[in-house]
Amino acid sequence: MGQSRFFEGFLIGAIFGAVIAYLFGDSIKECTEEKIESVKDAVKLNNESPEEKVEKTLGAIEKGFDHITKVLEEKKNTNKG
Repeated sequence: MGQSRFFEGFLIGAIFGAVIAYLFGDSIKECTEEKIESVKDAVKLNNESPEEKVEKTLGAIEKGFDHITKVLEEKKNTNKG
């Protein structure tokens, strides 16, 4: 008797899984394609030479310092005025 319940559960689970796959198949496919594209973009970024990576990093650091300097000057001017 235990074995017949197993097969009933297996059959119900298979039917339920097929219905879910049918209903949500397109959205799962779209999500998978988006993830694949993001991985491809990440791989493209990793193909940069070390010199390019250093140049980008230095540019970002300089931009950050410029922003900090600007904020400090504005703060200094508002405290004087």
